[in-house]
Amino acid sequence: MKTGVSTICAALLLAVIALPVFAQRALFFGYEKGEERRYLLGPPEALPAGESATWSIYLRELVGEPAEGIFELTHEWHRARTRIEPAFGTITGIRSAGELRVNAHGFPLMVEFRTERAVAGIGLESYTILYRYEGGSYRKQIRIEGMEELVHTAMIRPHRYLDRSVPSGLDALAPMDPNCSIPAPVDARQMASVGPPTRPAGLTPPPIVQRRQFVDRRSTTRVSKDPRGGCRESLFANPGLISLMLPELWEQGTGEREFLLMTPAGSFGMPATGGGFDFTRAASPDTNSVIERLRYLERVEVEVGSRQRDAWKFDRMGDFEAIYVDDDGVVLRVDFSGRSMLGLTGNEGLNVDPAQMSRSRLSIRLLFPSEY
Repeated sequence: MKTGVSTICAALLLAVIALPVFAQRALFFGYEKGEERRYLLGPPEALPAGESATWSIYLRELVGEPAEGIFELTHEWHRARTRIEPAFGTITGIRSAGELRVNAHGFPLMVEFRTERAVAGIGLESYTILYRYEGGSYRKQIRIEGMEELVHTAMIRPHRYLDRSVPSGLDALAPMDPNCSIPAPVDARQMASVGPPTRPAGLTPPPIVQRRQFVDRRSTTRVSKDPRGGCRESLFANPGLISLMLPELWEQGTGEREFLLMTPAGSFGMPATGGGFDFTRAASPDTNSVIERLRYLERVEVEVGSRQRDAWKFDRMGDFEAIYVDDDGVVLRVDFSGRSMLGLTGNEGLNVDPAQMSRSRLSIRLLFPSEY
């Protein structure tokens, strides 16, 4: 925390422009030890029939001095297979659990998570991924049952706020992206190859796959595909992670700040559109990071489930079109842009009336303890 003259100047500036000041350093980025926050994708009328998604974040432990925090993260996503989708290879569920260790600056020192995917006609597929910060970059380990462990370096792109020696200037968050969707199943044996594998007969990569972006029009849950790093994990679209970024925003003193975000990537997958494989990047370094801007807009009243809450509204960050935060630094709700509901290329295959969806804003909202 800043001290002396710089602290006084920052406080005066915040008072002049009427920005909220959260006592987040007194706790640990607004979290008490043992505190859990849960989030739900909705509202129901904005989702295809049978689709649901939840996230949770739990501050399990504080260690050392200055303190480092260990957070437990969970995420589940489920949906029903539509009649037009193949009975073999369609992903109908994802379950992820992980651990995030950050220092007093919110910098991710260690990230480890395990993801299981329910695949029609196949069963469960799973993988475990570990990122450990070592001397300016991350050592990334990929573990898949029946395969030799894959290890390579995940680089951090340069940024004006990044200080590798402290370390500081990097936050863990993966805002969803409407241009991409959840990766489909992958053959582990082909995934281990660093050369072009043999493409199954009949599968020709369409142009959108060749651009290394793809859209699954059947699902509202989105992640991003980094050509150098695989697919971002929706586990890290957890709104509770935004709270770890807020102290840096207030210390900036202007209500606006650019952030370098660590976007942990999962296994190397086959596009959900069913077109082609690309594992040539499996042995090459990846950045697993993106630059986004967070900007304070105004004080508003926001609907959170059936309740109304006063909140500070923030501008778009990635595909999070609006972010609402209460006076304690708790993220109440994040809204998505309209593109996320129907995808970029149409609404075929959705089990919902498109007109009804267009009237509903897709969001992830805080669940209150009485709703657990």
